[in-house]
Amino acid sequence: MSATKQIHRVPEDDLSFYAGNLPYKSDGNFVARAIWRWRLWFEVTFGIALFEPWERAVLLVFMIVFLSLFLAGIYKYLPQHLAFLYGRGKYYFLGTEQGDWTSVQNAFATLKATPSLRGGSEL
Repeated sequence: MSATKQIHRVPEDDLSFYAGNLPYKSDGNFVARAIWRWRLWFEVTFGIALFEPWERAVLLVFMIVFLSLFLAGIYKYLPQHLAFLYGRGKYYFLGTEQGDWTSVQNAFATLKATPSLRGGSEL
């Protein structure tokens, strides 16, 4: 009966993190373990671990470019869009974008003061 020898995959140098080879065990350092776990979770969740190294590189470059364009669009466009939505909300509540909110506050104060809305009797 022959005993089978287990083969452990060990990285040769520190460049294994950036190459396509992912070691089975993380390093002893806490930060390296956290990065290793995140990378393993990311690659397994999205199926990137099954790709060839060149496919993985193309996909990750595409994802980084798409994410950076998306974040740049949010950074540049979202503030003016929120201002536009604020103006639209003001228009729907007040009938004009230049009005102030005191008329809305007065309307709510009148509604709160109405006895029939509070559950009281009208007598």
